[in-house]
Amino acid sequence: MALCSFLNNESLFESLIEKDIRMLYNTFSDFKGVNLMIKGIAHLAFQVSNMPASVKFYEEALGFKQKFTLYDQKNKPWIVYLQLRKDQFIELFFAHEPIVSKSNSSSYQHLCLEVEDIHTVTEEIVRKGYELDQPIIMGLDNNYQCWVHDPDGNPIELMEYGEGSLQLK
Repeated sequence: MALCSFLNNESLFESLIEKDIRMLYNTFSDFKGVNLMIKGIAHLAFQVSNMPASVKFYEEALGFKQKFTLYDQKNKPWIVYLQLRKDQFIELFFAHEPIVSKSNSSSYQHLCLEVEDIHTVTEEIVRKGYELDQPIIMGLDNNYQCWVHDPDGNPIELMEYGEGSLQLK
């Protein structure tokens, strides 16, 4: 009975349909030329030498939340999942051997995290006792950026899209 009255309320029904169509159009028009089979980046993985220090850094300095830990077949901790958003994670793998220093020829460069207000974020990171690798600058792509690193030295860029951001054109 409730469904019938809902369907008979043409203006409400049309409004909801129109809203859904607008949402779908906006979703797909934002991604013209982008592979729609890929929904996003689910996680990035790091091997870490000091799990407690790494978890503390990602939680305290960057606001991630520990979601769960996976254990291997011998019931030893294997991976700690840190959650940024509902479906975005960083995996921290326990290093069972010393981590070899990364060479300049490594294909990995850095992790970039988008922030809403780079000044507030960097002030909070410093207030919590972490150092910035460089002050906030305007990058060549017209975005504000600043750099930090995790306890294993992995570089992390914090970026706030600027008004003239090349990525958002």
